[in-house]
Amino acid sequence: MELEIQEQNGVKIIHLKGDLDSQTANDVYEQLQAKLGAKDRVVLNLQQVPYMSSAGIRTLLLLYRSVLNNDGKIVLVNLQEPLQETLDITGFLEYFNTQESLDDGLKALK
Repeated sequence: MELEIQEQNGVKIIHLKGDLDSQTANDVYEQLQAKLGAKDRVVLNLQQVPYMSSAGIRTLLLLYRSVLNNDGKIVLVNLQEPLQETLDITGFLEYFNTQESLDDGLKALK
């Protein structure tokens, strides 16, 4: 799993690439926790995440809680159809603001 963080107009854009599963989820969460702070506005780009296990979903939920508990906001963008279906079926999609594109995600955080 590769992780890249950019900043644009005060928004942290996190690009993930690879599977988010039991082998990568904890490391991704620890890296993100170290880089996120109070009142952060975050766009999580999942365009290059072809697979997410239950450990990956748990990581998304922990990240969501952490950002909200620090008075921040988070938007998921570019969800692949299988991932969006999995989040919808499990009921977790309702927790997240999701947008079709990175530009839409940035607009949602203005």
